[in-house]
Amino acid sequence: EKPKRTEHPPGQFLYQCEPKCPEYQYFDSKEDTCKPKTQCITLGLVEKIPGNNTHDSICQKPHDNSLVYMILCVGVVLLSLTLFIFVSHTCWRNIRKQAANKKPIQAVQCKTSDFHLSKEESGFQLVIQDESKDSSSLSVEDLEKVSSLS
Repeated sequence: EKPKRTEHPPGQFLYQCEPKCPEYQYFDSKEDTCKPKTQCITLGLVEKIPGNNTHDSICQKPHDNSLVYMILCVGVVLLSLTLFIFVSHTCWRNIRKQAANKKPIQAVQCKTSDFHLSKEESGFQLVIQDESKDSSSLSVEDLEKVSSLS
């Protein structure tokens, strides 16, 4: 902008700023000339920074959002696949664990004659003594003997 001097009343001056260039132009200080502002839309570009009285407009290529959408889609697919594999693996482990718990445990069959215990440990002598008595009921003395042995 350049100052414009006007004489208002005689002997007094009024200064006002006046643009150096018309409305759709900017002043190039290197070449000291007015140049037209670049119209980004006519070039198929978008305006990144609008021009003013001292600087030209700065243009850039329009944003291509397809790359962003592609990355987002791949990310969602990978996340879904990872979640699916994790849930499937967890379910498979639980099913295997339940199947293992449902199998009947085979009882080990053994004969008491296979274990060689002393007479006191086996209780065999007590059984013989009880059967040899004439009385069919146990007396208090017999119960005390049995309880003292164990």
